[in-house]
Amino acid sequence: WAPGFRLLGRREDLVRVALSRPSSSSSASEPPEPDPAARMASDLTTYARGRYRAGDRAGAAGVLEHGAEMVTRVGAGPEVDAAASRARLAWALLQADAGELAHAQDTLSAACASADAAGAAHKRDRLACRVAAAINAARCVAAGPAAGVVGAEALMQAHLDAADGVAEGAEGAEGAEGADGTEVGDAAVMRVAAAGARVAAAAAVGDSRVASESARYILDAFSNHSPLGSEWDGGFGDDVTPGLERAFPSSASLSRSEALIELALQAADEPHGFAVAHAFKQCAQWIALAAPCDDDDDDAVHPSGDVGTGSGSTLARADAMYALAEEMSAAARSSESASSAASGLYADVTFADVKLGRAQLALRLATSLAARLRKEDESGRAGAGGGAAGPPRPR
Repeated sequence: WAPGFRLLGRREDLVRVALSRPSSSSSASEPPEPDPAARMASDLTTYARGRYRAGDRAGAAGVLEHGAEMVTRVGAGPEVDAAASRARLAWALLQADAGELAHAQDTLSAACASADAAGAAHKRDRLACRVAAAINAARCVAAGPAAGVVGAEALMQAHLDAADGVAEGAEGAEGAEGADGTEVGDAAVMRVAAAGARVAAAAAVGDSRVASESARYILDAFSNHSPLGSEWDGGFGDDVTPGLERAFPSSASLSRSEALIELALQAADEPHGFAVAHAFKQCAQWIALAAPCDDDDDDAVHPSGDVGTGSGSTLARADAMYALAEEMSAAARSSESASSAASGLYADVTFADVKLGRAQLALRLATSLAARLRKEDESGRAGAGGGAAGPPRPR
């Protein structure tokens, strides 16, 4: 599938998917599917995803290029609009993967329009489309004029603002309750997803302040204290208590952060599940990048496996966020929900990024630990040479 080449001759793939769906007249005793549009979009995306993962990207593209068109033939209304947005979301990912960022941006704009037409009841679809559009626009900004998108940075900002608006508009949505009685709603998870897009966007334009603030917002949201305050110094040091119970066990039965983690995991079955996992990944990545290279020796995990109590816990905190990102992306990519098929396609990419990020972080920690042990050994030798030799140091 060469950039700029449109695959118009793969209708047989669409027919194959359509014929695999059970006929509505196959049995009078079977109830009709409650959401045929969503099922159609899910079937198309799932089939294309299988082809894509098998290396047949042309076959996957042949299915998804006409996916939204087929979905809209099912009928009309909010459910059809939402399903069409998911089909377009999946098609845009394949376009971007082929380097067609401008075409992908056009497809994502259409996906956003479909999701918006679906209305407030489909806020998760609206958020998913806006986050994906903002991330792709950020890639266009990073690529420069070669991307072929005029005003990419302004477009990116518009999608980021729209994502924030969707998340803020979700206030009062269903949620859970932490051990301290604090209500933890779906809106909090959606705000985290929107913040993850801001980390990616700010990194693309070189705005370290916004990237750090957004990453800190995510970190604080999953810690047992209030989110980002106005007096923050821009670091990720000891002032942030790691309230991530899965990585740092505590005695709390169900803290606010643990309740929020549970809600984030539940998002795996929703259209925006990939966006939540992406936010964790971006937060972990930025924390690791923000850790000063000169302090890597202090950032290493102690040989005993304990996390350092000083600024050395920075990289360990990044690994904890990576671990959560891996768990959430794995849940999103394995979801069988009809509304999360496109999310699963995006989660495949996030899962691979997380695996790579954790491997790079492990190498960095191992290198730092080796350097620290070497310095200790050199220091010990220097001390022994300058005075009476003491008892051998335990290793």
